[in-house]
Amino acid sequence: MNALDHYARTLRMSAIVNAIKEAGLDVEIGTDFVRYRRIRKSQIADRPIYPMFDSASSYVDASNGFWIAGFDEEGALIHTQAMRLLPLGDATLAEHLAEHRLKYVTPGLVADPEEASYHIDTVAGQIAGRVCYHGEFWLAGGARSLRGGGVIALLSRLAFELAEATWGPDYVFGFVDARHALTGTPARHCYFHGAPGTWQTRDGAVFAEEWLVWMSARDIAALTASPFDASHRVLETVSKRRETRRNESEVASVVVQKPVSVM
Repeated sequence: MNALDHYARTLRMSAIVNAIKEAGLDVEIGTDFVRYRRIRKSQIADRPIYPMFDSASSYVDASNGFWIAGFDEEGALIHTQAMRLLPLGDATLAEHLAEHRLKYVTPGLVADPEEASYHIDTVAGQIAGRVCYHGEFWLAGGARSLRGGGVIALLSRLAFELAEATWGPDYVFGFVDARHALTGTPARHCYFHGAPGTWQTRDGAVFAEEWLVWMSARDIAALTASPFDASHRVLETVSKRRETRRNESEVASVVVQKPVSVM
């Protein structure tokens, strides 16, 4: 990569971060997974950290991982995601998942994770080399949710830009619940490819359906080289929400300040 390429990436990433900020989300990027665990501490009971990104159960640091956290205007955590480099070499993703399945199965889905295994057709046997696992993606719901619009695409795009700049992976992959995969979630997360798979117990009972989604190095290069056009939709959506909240606040203020008649 030459100086012009570095400069172009800097401009892209700056524009993405600014668009995310305009949408009302302050981004923090880190490589200290002990800090990440502290950030996630209040959520662990309801949303456990996946072992691959948990400093208490995996060796993950600046050499092989980074995380992204997002906070709203009041400083509340409303977004997380993380990337982990897996230098598989000649081993395939299928072989890796078979050996390290405990680190990928969603915590709490099965009584004994040792019994779990992931089953998918041939694609996992074709992914090898420098591979990144993309996980921990969460964006808060509720009245002030940013799930609508293009914020998800911007956040995912930021992660792909960072992964490509840091490691130049041959592939990036992740898992998406089948119900979400069928409604277009992988596309909103900027993934070009996906295939259905299942988590099964040793006796063949299916206890979860998750799609494997992935991007090749060529896909990532095509994605990061293309201009992103989600920001204006994000800002339009957020602007409308803010206007609605402002109007509601003004109405509430009028109601509170209205004199009370005494008969």
